Amino acid sequence: MAVKRNTVVAGAVAFAVALAVAAYMGFFGYPPNSSGTIGAAKRYQNGQIANGDVQLTDAQMQAFIQSDLFHAIATNPDFQKIIKDPAYKKTANVEGMLAVSAQDYGKGGTGNHDFNQLVASEDFQKMNKNHDYKNAIKDEKVQNLVANADFQEWVASADYQQFLADCAKNTSIKDAGKTTIKDAGKTTIKDAGKTTIKDAGKTTIKDAHKSTNAEWLALTSNADMLEALSNADFLEAAASTDMSKVIKENKQLFANQDFMGLLANEDFQNLVASEDFQEMVASAEYKNLTSNKDYRNIVANEDFQNLAAHQDLAAAVAASEDMLKNKDK
Repeated sequence: MAVKRNTVVAGAVAFAVALAVAAYMGFFGYPPNSSGTIGAAKRYQNGQIANGDVQLTDAQMQAFIQSDLFHAIATNPDFQKIIKDPAYKKTANVEGMLAVSAQDYGKGGTGNHDFNQLVASEDFQKMNKNHDYKNAIKDEKVQNLVANADFQEWVASADYQQFLADCAKNTSIKDAGKTTIKDAGKTTIKDAGKTTIKDAGKTTIKDAHKSTNAEWLALTSNADMLEALSNADFLEAAASTDMSKVIKENKQLFANQDFMGLLANEDFQNLVASEDFQEMVASAEYKNLTSNKDYRNIVANEDFQNLAAHQDLAAAVAASEDMLKNKDK
């Protein structure tokens, strides 16, 4: 009888220790929402979790870190190694990055792999370092244009190259009617000389770049296109072969609004340009992990995103294992 009582007491003490670890890590106060959407998680980013935002019981938290969803990836050797990399913590702290990396971009569930291949590519790195691009992509009109199907088709065409050539001529889009697009009539493009880009100097955008290309003709009446052409940074970035090549080869990604928002995030731009991040995404463990179904499932979970951003995942894994062991006793 005494042996049985001692066993029960030992089990209770072990469970209490695991519970204390969880409490110490702050597990009992982060959002319980299980959706993978970026917007729902925004108020919890950057450590700004206000008291009273959510009501979460200890039992709910225990259920999550003991769930099959969490346990499946927690026992993965690649995951256990990657979460100890400081670059992974930085990745989790970039608003929306984990959610975007987990999305399927129409390629049979391998969308996250395409995302990681893109951010690790030389072409993307060159584009991301381009000052004009980094300024231009912050413009909502530019984001809308880059996500536009007509623009994506056009940028991959020979007509786009001719457009760039026309931009270097006196009669080009930049100076339609011998008036530059940047300071037409020493005023803005919207009211250049008290007129618009459509008829600046009585020369329309169609006249500035004479083409019968279907996508170009559709874009000439696109409000986002006309606004983007008034953005000097966009015009400079548009001339970059890096930008056109990256968009052409990753249409599905650039059509995704969450991805476009991420591109404009300075934290994201700085992260993907860092050597630590590049070393991480080039590692065999990270490549294995990002193609793992269990990882794609857990990383799309908002609870996990908040846990990864605000807590020590390695300690969470240890606490989860302890709880599961004690649960089986």
